[in-house]
Amino acid sequence: DDPTSGQGTPLFNGYAANSDSVGARPVVYINYCRKEDFDYAIKRNITVTGNVVLCRYGGIFRGQKAYFAEKYGAVALLLYSDPADDGYMVG
Repeated sequence: DDPTSGQGTPLFNGYAANSDSVGARPVVYINYCRKEDFDYAIKRNITVTGNVVLCRYGGIFRGQKAYFAEKYGAVALLLYSDPADDGYMVG
């Protein structure tokens, strides 16, 4: 549904905040990086603040993923395409 996908857009995310994530940081998996995914992690005492967040594409717009990662204190965000959600697995 993203009209800019596939149009040669440079690889950057203008929605992300500046951060200095130099050095080894724990990586925390947060499903799709929706608000409810962060709330789920916090209820289970999983620390997001100061860590790198790993989440799947899909569910919400990627700019919202960056927004929530910043809001919950992550120093970096890694996005990946889950084969179960994309390509061959979904036909």
